[in-house]
Amino acid sequence: AGAESFRAMAPMFYKNAAAVVVCYDVTRRESFEGMREWLDEVRQKVKVGEEVVVAIAALKTDLLQEDEDGNTSHAVPEHEVEQLAEALG
Repeated sequence: AGAESFRAMAPMFYKNAAAVVVCYDVTRRESFEGMREWLDEVRQKVKVGEEVVVAIAALKTDLLQEDEDGNTSHAVPEHEVEQLAEALG
């Protein structure tokens, strides 16, 4: 539910949730940035003392291309996703 039209309804879905899965498109940097905004919102809405497990899912990995050296180009480098995951705990 990444569209802005769903933002008002989102709290109904993660209220009292034990876990949240946030997704981003590995081929689009703006998708990753949008995912970060959703994470910020979830953190704001979760009550103090509650814990929510957060999982990050990378979508469209099948569209990534390898070059002749075996390197894969991501719109969002993997180390950025790893840094975000580490910051989330």
